[in-house]
Amino acid sequence: MTGETRAPGSGGGAAQGFAEAVEMCNNNGLCRRFDAGTMCPSYRVTRDEKHLTRGRANTLRMALSGQLEGLQPEDAFTSDAVKDALDLCVGCKGCKRDCPTGVDMAKMKV
Repeated sequence: MTGETRAPGSGGGAAQGFAEAVEMCNNNGLCRRFDAGTMCPSYRVTRDEKHLTRGRANTLRMALSGQLEGLQPEDAFTSDAVKDALDLCVGCKGCKRDCPTGVDMAKMKV
């Protein structure tokens, strides 16, 4: 630990910014709103938490930490849970525009 602070998702960590980008989601739940903005079209249709920006970030967070289905982190990203969570992301960038912390799920999916 160097004590140097970097912006989340800037690429300063061992995961080249991916872990920091996932941690930008603070679980505040504003991505669940339906009254304004784009947010996630697939969540608006399915109403399933796993298709919500927060749900996707939590799935990726569990994959990074090895808590997903008891798999090791290197195996977790090829799991059905990660595929199911990211499969309906259409890359619209609504999450980046409307999320108060700027989570960019389309960029993480790529």
